[in-house]
Amino acid sequence: MEPILLERLSPARSYTDSDLYDLGDGICCFTFRSKGNSITPTIKTALTQLLDQNLLGYDGMVIGAQAKFFSAGADLASMLDRIERKQYDVLQENINIYQQMTLRLKYYHKPVVTAPYHMTLGGGLELVLHSHKRIPQDNVHMGLVESGVGLLPGGGGSKEIALRMAHLSIQDELPVILSMYEALLLGKTSRNAQDARAMHYLRPEEAAVGAEEQLAQAKRACLSLCRTGFTGNACGQERVVLGGAKLYQILTDHAAALLDAGTISPYDLEIGKKIALIMSGSETETQPCLTEQQILDLERSCFLALTQDPRTAQRISHFLTMKEKLKN
Repeated sequence: MEPILLERLSPARSYTDSDLYDLGDGICCFTFRSKGNSITPTIKTALTQLLDQNLLGYDGMVIGAQAKFFSAGADLASMLDRIERKQYDVLQENINIYQQMTLRLKYYHKPVVTAPYHMTLGGGLELVLHSHKRIPQDNVHMGLVESGVGLLPGGGGSKEIALRMAHLSIQDELPVILSMYEALLLGKTSRNAQDARAMHYLRPEEAAVGAEEQLAQAKRACLSLCRTGFTGNACGQERVVLGGAKLYQILTDHAAALLDAGTISPYDLEIGKKIALIMSGSETETQPCLTEQQILDLERSCFLALTQDPRTAQRISHFLTMKEKLKN
């Protein structure tokens, strides 16, 4: 298979910090070029416009790149500025825009294939989780790492983990559930593609490919979906029964045990309680039945509550300045 080298192509369309390439055969490739390939407000706008414009007539889209990272996550500097200015209404709007964009991507009528590699973190991973197929490199380091800066996955990432958890049995698969919860609470990243599959970020059948063939394989996967008559999920949003009060108690007890062991800090415990609320759907109901949108509403509410705690601003500021996590 002939490799695709983006450096040899000229963008079909350029945006503020992203580009769109024509890969041929009706497939386009959307790439980031922000600092660390972070998901900036302008990238969100460009992607939303592409969805609004029917992918400019292309039959399918690959989201990938050939820079150092796939995506280092959210634009933290912009977020800290909003927090320090107490612009919580703007934050809420921005979060809702990204949630709706990732949800729309998941149910889009044309195939979207992602090609994650190396650092695929936070908001970048949320984008990957909502795509129709993933073609990873083996060196992929995937993680929803928001807890390290006093937040939780707020672009649909928490919702996607809650959906995966909802299909597991508390009685028979509790170790797996606790492992998934810990991954969010501790901000764990995968060591490779096999590890990412164990963390439920990749499907079992999504095998790793070499760097030189990744975009060509992603294009091939996108073409395959087109040729099988892909039209998206006609059934619409999932509605799932979450674990409710029983699961909430299990998860928060686990977080408390991690605090007692010195693994997490007191503020991590508070973040863990909010993550547990999203995963369980309720602190009090036995088996709440929620739509994806209702889980997103809960996710957004918990995220915004954390932005209003001064310890979150302290964590983000410390990370941007020192490039390390603050355990406050």
